[in-house]
Amino acid sequence: MPTEQESTPSRPISDLPGDLPAPSTGRALAPADDLLSDNRAARGAVPRGERIPPQDIEAEMSLLGSMMLSRDAIGDILPLIHRNESDRFYRPDHRRVFEVLVDMYDRGDPI
Repeated sequence: MPTEQESTPSRPISDLPGDLPAPSTGRALAPADDLLSDNRAARGAVPRGERIPPQDIEAEMSLLGSMMLSRDAIGDILPLIHRNESDRFYRPDHRRVFEVLVDMYDRGDPI
């Protein structure tokens, strides 16, 4: 009698019917260091000081949207991202929206 492993086809999972591509997370990762190459400039590699930081634009938009929809959400978010930490947002316009929402919240203005 064949074992379970012998009866299972040995095709790559990606070849199975009905497979869907992996969902995009919206995250962009910083380029990895290539320790084997000395010609980074020739390949167009990004110098160490100019790397793009990890980011998730969709998460930023979701967080700001929840702050706009619910005043309670702002109170929940502020212990995690303090008033003076708008630089944690990747996009400058998201930083500004966060600052304005927090200012409105602090003044008691409707949002």
